[in-house]
Amino acid sequence: MSSVLQQRGSELSQVHACHKQTKLQFQQISAEIEKIETLCEYQRKEWKFHHFTRPAMRKFHYEYKKLSLMRQLVYHIGNLIYLPAHQLQSARHQVIWDAFTSFHNVLQNEQYKSSLQHQTLVLTLKQRFWAHKQEENRGDQPFSTETTMLYELLAIHHLLEELHRIHCLKDRYNLNNSSVSLSS
Repeated sequence: MSSVLQQRGSELSQVHACHKQTKLQFQQISAEIEKIETLCEYQRKEWKFHHFTRPAMRKFHYEYKKLSLMRQLVYHIGNLIYLPAHQLQSARHQVIWDAFTSFHNVLQNEQYKSSLQHQTLVLTLKQRFWAHKQEENRGDQPFSTETTMLYELLAIHHLLEELHRIHCLKDRYNLNNSSVSLSS
């Protein structure tokens, strides 16, 4: 997911349409998540017939929550995949690239922990989003491509924060070494 996000960020920062390879990788990720969700449903059905331990069930629920957040990430990345890049303003390409690179780095981090630099960048994105939103409200215009992109980036940031929170809870309850795992 992080590489697709970074590839799309590169395309958007260079004002390029989505490359065929990026779309293909995105579709593969989406299909994999659907397969995992199907396996999770089988696991839930199996619990009706077999005994399970409370720690295994707790770990399953944490991993399922993580999967749910990954599904939402795929949704927001999909919105970025189909965003018309040709309508972006050229003055902000570096900020776009920095944001996508930062999100890539957070996704690469096993704990989904963000840096202080990432937090500062997100603050800049929020300020730009609200500035665009106020400007568009005055003109009674629909959301611009840039406002939509900023919204999607902020939504992705929120999901990454939630993934970090879930990881911290998992550590807190020492669920890393249980037998059930969806992340492999």
